[in-house]
Amino acid sequence: MSDREPTSIYTKRAAYRANREVAITPEGIGFLSNPDPNKETNLGGKILSLYEEGEKIKDENIRDPSTGLFNRRYFDRFMNNLRPTDIVGVAIVDIDKFKEVNDQFGHPAGDSLLRGVARILNDSVREERINKKENDLVARLGGDEMAIVFRGNTLNLDELQTKCQNIVNKVSVNLFWVSTGTKINKTISIGLGIRQTGENQVN
Repeated sequence: MSDREPTSIYTKRAAYRANREVAITPEGIGFLSNPDPNKETNLGGKILSLYEEGEKIKDENIRDPSTGLFNRRYFDRFMNNLRPTDIVGVAIVDIDKFKEVNDQFGHPAGDSLLRGVARILNDSVREERINKKENDLVARLGGDEMAIVFRGNTLNLDELQTKCQNIVNKVSVNLFWVSTGTKINKTISIGLGIRQTGENQVN
């Protein structure tokens, strides 16, 4: 490894794609502005691979593999980290007679139905993202049970009931693929509660 000083921190894939030589210093990971053209190194690729693998593991820890929704672990952590001043509404969603789909068409059909319903839930709300605390969250709790967490400073029960009824309507008019050449209609049921500022639980 050359002893030339790195000119900037290696934070972008562009640095690796430019085939720049990577150096590790006490200040962090950097790349050299003038790499030795006669010296090949794949350290940048290894660092990138480790980063991507770490992101994959992180995603697997908080995502349900069947639907891509957040999982129960993330949902519980999310709820436990709410502040007393946060106003949240929680909708618990169940697919009506879900077991009949598994029994009649098999578990792959049930998984396909779960993914279809999850897409509708996700498309119907604003998914929670870092530094956008007003956004909403959709999670799979287990089996056919999913949850939507609505967030906002002006939430009220009437507004949430309207939102949930719209979701129920979207699911009921949708056709879900369960096997080759076979689509079915399904309905969902939603239980809804709201926690206002200063309350300890969703009512």
